[in-house]
Amino acid sequence: MQREVNFEEILEDSPMFYSKLKIETEKNKKLKKSLKNMNKMAQQYIKAASNLSEIGKKLSESIIDYNNLIFDSTQNDGHALINEVLFGFANNFKGVNEARKLNFDLMQKNLIDPLVIFINEELRESKSHYKKLLKMRNERNSTFNKFLNTPPNSKNSKRAGVAFNLAEENYVVGCLDLASKLVRIREKKKFEYIDRMRDFLQSQSDFYMFANNVLKKNELIYKKAENQISEVKTYYQDLTNEQEKHKKKIFEMLMEKRKSKEKSRKTLEKSGYLRMKTGGVVHDWSKRFFRIRDNKIWYIKNSKDMKRRGELNLLLCTVKHNYDMKKINCFEIVAPNLESNIILQASTEEEMRSWMEVMSNNIELLLNQQMSDKKTDLSGTEKANKTLKFIYEIPGNTKCADCGASDPDWCAINLGVTFCIDCSGAHRSLGVQFSKVRSLTLDDFEDELIPLFQRLGNDQVNKILEAETLETRKPIYKDSLVIKAQWVIAKYKLRAFTGKKIEKAVLNKYLCQSVTDNDFDQSFKWLMYGANPSWQNPDLSDQTAFHLASQFADPLVFLLLFQFHSKLDSIDCKQNSPLHLAVKRNRIEMVQLLLNKNIPIEIDNNQQGPEDPLSLAKKNGFDECAALIEKHLKGEVIPSPIKLHKSQEKNENSSLSNESKLNEINKSSSKEDLNLQSSNGNDNLNKQKINNNNSTSNINNEMINTASNNNNNESTTIKVTSSMNNNNNNNNNSQKSQLQGSRIQSPRKMTKKQSVGRPLPSIQKPRPIVKKRHTLNIVASFSKKSPPPLPRKRK
Repeated sequence: MQREVNFEEILEDSPMFYSKLKIETEKNKKLKKSLKNMNKMAQQYIKAASNLSEIGKKLSESIIDYNNLIFDSTQNDGHALINEVLFGFANNFKGVNEARKLNFDLMQKNLIDPLVIFINEELRESKSHYKKLLKMRNERNSTFNKFLNTPPNSKNSKRAGVAFNLAEENYVVGCLDLASKLVRIREKKKFEYIDRMRDFLQSQSDFYMFANNVLKKNELIYKKAENQISEVKTYYQDLTNEQEKHKKKIFEMLMEKRKSKEKSRKTLEKSGYLRMKTGGVVHDWSKRFFRIRDNKIWYIKNSKDMKRRGELNLLLCTVKHNYDMKKINCFEIVAPNLESNIILQASTEEEMRSWMEVMSNNIELLLNQQMSDKKTDLSGTEKANKTLKFIYEIPGNTKCADCGASDPDWCAINLGVTFCIDCSGAHRSLGVQFSKVRSLTLDDFEDELIPLFQRLGNDQVNKILEAETLETRKPIYKDSLVIKAQWVIAKYKLRAFTGKKIEKAVLNKYLCQSVTDNDFDQSFKWLMYGANPSWQNPDLSDQTAFHLASQFADPLVFLLLFQFHSKLDSIDCKQNSPLHLAVKRNRIEMVQLLLNKNIPIEIDNNQQGPEDPLSLAKKNGFDECAALIEKHLKGEVIPSPIKLHKSQEKNENSSLSNESKLNEINKSSSKEDLNLQSSNGNDNLNKQKINNNNSTSNINNEMINTASNNNNNESTTIKVTSSMNNNNNNNNNSQKSQLQGSRIQSPRKMTKKQSVGRPLPSIQKPRPIVKKRHTLNIVASFSKKSPPPLPRKRK
């Protein structure tokens, strides 16, 4: 039977025609199923290829990362060609995978997408055409039956004939469309997809040829670096052999360490594994890594848990050999804070002795340090009392600068004022940019700050900051913390009582001028008004007050500026730092102070060549400046050149000379008592002594104060007891009187009757009571324009 569709058979409407249509339709159905399966496999193929490309791309990137790790680009180790080989491998591999991805993108576009269109459009249309044709055929048959059943010459006979002819025409047109569609599908599937498949295979061939050419380049790159690779292999073999030698050497050292018995006699640190007896019902022995360092002993459980455990201060411990255990090489640690002793076991007897000796060395060192710390504490207390005495001698410093409370034990080192503990909380809340709070009794007080306080003091500072208080009442010591805090904020932060309001730029110029004139008081005044010491003056080559002080002012003026701005890294328009300018003028004390404050010396003031401060000093022949800078570069601490005021040093020397003279008088009067009457002046030696004391400063006036009672025409008899007493029964009393006779007590705490014929105690001022610190919360905030509301003055 002929399978091809003949268009002439459409008019006959024969059974053979319908058979052929059915056969072709079934073929298209199978073709659609086959194409769908092919499309599915192609999609999976493209997806797998895309994943392969992505993985290959990531692999090439990991190769590049690996290359960057093993070959540092900043170091030239002679392995540049090996580095080039790895980079070439990675880049070529990356190019191959990118080409693969592009190839499969073309496959999607040229093969898969047309295949989907053919399935979804043409094959689906042929199936729908066949269903429509069957429907048209049924409609034609029904109209034809109606036409045959209609009586001739009736009214419906003509209408039925017209309907039949119309159905016949539609049926014939449908048959023609379906037949032509089937013919096109049958012929198109023979050539079109063959061409598309050929194009796809050709693109695959081109891709693999490209990949082959690219990967062949790797072989050329590898041959270029083959010599270096062989050198690296040789170096690796030599390094492996050397490591084996080191292992053998370390093992030999370990054996020598075990045999040595005297090695750990003077060491303070040790680490290693010990077995420790643990508690519980069954006493197990656990291996732990122990370490002795910083006078403490602790152990680590294992590599997964690196936390310190069982840490003990060796000062509180005792180590001893344990003979009661059935195991060998055991020793125990005894401490008062342990419920039971810690029992440890070493691997050998020598190792046990080594651990015990190291622990004993630490305990001995700590005990020696405790003895020396006691002496240090005594000297620190004397220094604190001496500092407090100096500061209290400054006018106004025995009262709080803000509320007038007695014996203030807090201060602000940048302001040079003292205040009580209540006001210290308010000062601390201002921040260090306004007030740097220190305790006179608890904190360390540098010697260089005492001259700074001597030039300032409460009275001097209050003349500036309380110049115009208007009707605002100054708080007293009985007022609440809130009132005191409001006063402190208004006085120091808002500058509400200075009276003068000067622009910031003008203040900065005033400060530069006063520093140039070496005027300490005016410089402090402009700083209190709000001048900025780090402001760069455009009229002076962008120099700051620090630059000017390093050239023209005393170190004390520079120290004052430093309290308000501690950054010394500013440079002028000529790239000069304050250290450069001080070196240029050979100002040795200023260079010493700048190095003491750790000014950066790496600043280069010559853009054309290296001209650091050290080179500058050597170039100009300033040997002392160069020596100071070299010491600083070596890490040595440069002391501050600012010392105590000369009057204070004189007072200290005079007080010491007075005490030594009194001791000589006591020794010369070993057999009799000398009564010195200051009002009559019979004894020339005593007159000379009293006159010397009257000519000294405040410290001597406290030591010999008989002259302070001359206005009342009263005479005070000072009895100097003998340093020697022949009475054996009163030997202890004579020793006390010998110590007390060389000192004189202040008359403020003694009446006239008590002072006559009584040994005089020491004049050492008692240490002030340290009060508890308070943290003050300011409940009100104020602006610069509106000062805080304070109570009015009492009339």
